[in-house]
Amino acid sequence: MLKPVFVDTGFVIALINEDDDHHAEAQILSDRYENSPFITTDAILLEVGNALAKNFKNEGAQIIHYFQDSSDVTMVRLNPVLFNRGLALYENYSDKTWGLVDCVSLCGDARDGCDGCADV
Repeated sequence: MLKPVFVDTGFVIALINEDDDHHAEAQILSDRYENSPFITTDAILLEVGNALAKNFKNEGAQIIHYFQDSSDVTMVRLNPVLFNRGLALYENYSDKTWGLVDCVSLCGDARDGCDGCADV
């Protein structure tokens, strides 16, 4: 069985937006992980929806539904415990530029056991 690939926000945005500086890299990653299972978090999907709202709302909604409905995607659900663990990490590492969504994703054990990370 293939190990899942963690899907991060930048990858999804670059894949959808052909004008994104990382679009070509995202396409390469998409081809590389085409048959792999994926894992992501509700927080990532919130970030994707926000980032695509202005120019790619329909595409954003479609990809969010795909992640929610696909049997090939494991969703790490946002809950108060996970949110607070992420917030603590966010506060404790003020020397890092990690956003809150990154911290929540790190705390959700979403990346443990993954084969890679689809991020650009």
